Amino acid sequence: MIESLIVKTDPKKWMKKQQNKRTWTSEGGGKSLTSATGVGRVVSASDLEPLEGKEMDELRRYFLKKDKTDRGKTKEKQEKAAQREKIALEKKKLEEADGEESWQKITYKHDVAKPLFDGQAEVTGDLVVKKLFELGASRRATNRKVYVRYLQELYKAADEHNFGVGLLAKVLTAIIAALFELNTRISDAMEFNSWMKTVETVDGLLSLLSEHPNVIISISTNEDEENILDQSKPFCFHGSVILMVKRLDDELTKIYQSTDCHSAEYIEKLRGESAICALIERAQNYVDTRRQSGAIDQAEILIIYGLRIEHLYYKYSSNEVEYEQLMGSLCKIV
Repeated sequence: MIESLIVKTDPKKWMKKQQNKRTWTSEGGGKSLTSATGVGRVVSASDLEPLEGKEMDELRRYFLKKDKTDRGKTKEKQEKAAQREKIALEKKKLEEADGEESWQKITYKHDVAKPLFDGQAEVTGDLVVKKLFELGASRRATNRKVYVRYLQELYKAADEHNFGVGLLAKVLTAIIAALFELNTRISDAMEFNSWMKTVETVDGLLSLLSEHPNVIISISTNEDEENILDQSKPFCFHGSVILMVKRLDDELTKIYQSTDCHSAEYIEKLRGESAICALIERAQNYVDTRRQSGAIDQAEILIIYGLRIEHLYYKYSSNEVEYEQLMGSLCKIV
């Protein structure tokens, strides 16, 4: 059997070279052809004739390099042209139909905002609390931004109907938690705009707590002991403003780590440092006013004072004596 070889020379030269390699031997009355491998077979006279005409043309085409990319490109161009013609035809039909009748806007179910309260139902404090717990239970299945908007509507309803500062503070804590959850991954940094909104909301909560000392937010308060509607008793519920401030400080660090320090965006985000410093100072003042009442846990006191010392230590000041005295007083408390 003649070996099949892939050559890059002219087919005619290759055939002549193969014919020269053949050796003839006599076996009885016939002739046999032995190839370079030593395997012989009986051949006829037609095998010895050189390839000509159609056979030679087929052999030449066999060794030619086939370009399949051109065929693919041509087919792709034809498909795109057919698609363009189809789109143009549909557009023409729409333009013709537009002249005959006017367009009608179709409203889908997901485009309609679901009302938070029934139009005929009376808005009461118990209803707002019920809606608050319903939203909290279904927050995993609700769009995060829609969930925040619903909570803001609850806060607005509670404020308009004067249901008490206890309920307002409770809804604010839920809004802050929802703003933190806008980030899908805890390991990723928050968006800076969302972070600034959260800072403003926490600052508003601290203002509310400073104006109303009868509202107590403590991590030691159990769910059964919570009171957010009865104005005859102090309002109290489970939570921690200090841990919110600590979370904001951690998120700001992640924002700086995920931003190029040589970019203009980084310079813009540096204003977050002044915002968090002001918030930490305000939270420390809140702790100082509530520390004697026992509403603030000892761990929370250490956290807020640690944050104040950390940010104060790296802060530039022209009055070094004043800052040394402040640092000394903070360290003594810790």
